[in-house]
Amino acid sequence: MTFYSISGPFEEPGITKITVPHEQWVEVAGVDGAVVGNKGGGGKVAIGCGRLWLGIGKGGPAGDLRRCLQWVERDELPDDKTYVGTFIGDGRRATLAASHLFTCVDLEIYTLQVPDGWQWLSAVADIVLSQST
Repeated sequence: MTFYSISGPFEEPGITKITVPHEQWVEVAGVDGAVVGNKGGGGKVAIGCGRLWLGIGKGGPAGDLRRCLQWVERDELPDDKTYVGTFIGDGRRATLAASHLFTCVDLEIYTLQVPDGWQWLSAVADIVLSQST
């Protein structure tokens, strides 16, 4: 699994690739309606040993997939980039977003289709968040 930081927490400009080793599994909410985390809460989808959660909420899943949580281990950050983002908890984990908990505006999903190569499946929400005045 690979995360891409497009406009993220690195001093250097450009897209940054972060490859996550080993934990290559996905959990999807089934008949129980939630994937339950080991620290409480739950979501609709957990990817990469819980490094990315979609539809996460306190005490249970959120109403849709836009509410997310994302983290990587500190030692998974690229050595050739200067991380200026936020560390979580005891400093062993970092996030590629402004906060480890965030709400998506756009969601793009990529999949590999053999023999055609990469196909872009766009699940772009184009969600306009209401602004309070």
